[in-house]
Amino acid sequence: MRPRAVTWLILAVALGAAALVAGVRGTGGGDGTTAFPAATEPVGAPHLLVLNGAGRSGLAREISLLLGPAGCVAAGVDNAPGPARAASVLVNRRLPDVHADRLARRLGNLPVLREWDGRTAEDAVLVLGADWERVRTALAAAGDDPAN
Repeated sequence: MRPRAVTWLILAVALGAAALVAGVRGTGGGDGTTAFPAATEPVGAPHLLVLNGAGRSGLAREISLLLGPAGCVAAGVDNAPGPARAASVLVNRRLPDVHADRLARRLGNLPVLREWDGRTAEDAVLVLGADWERVRTALAAAGDDPAN
């Protein structure tokens, strides 16, 4: 192999290795933790996985149909694992905290659990509990609001 081709090959391998290392490290908090995106990053319509934790048949699908007019996208519906839940909750997977808090207020002032997971397709998980009617009422009101 010619010396010039070897030089280019070494340079290409070095750049690829640097890109791989940068991709593996990601944009963490410097202490090895993964940071949530900055609040200044633009966020489109949040994608929610809706889980039925109330035990009422068809509830997750029913609530998911109200998400569009309220400015959200249903990423999927399913039953929540385990026993029925007393309270609904929003699990933030990928949204900046300020956006998750705003979304939780729009969903009926739900508590927010922060479980960062950048590998998921959804931005957050809406787990419906026995108080699911407050979520439905809030979504219906948000869908009627022309500001949304």
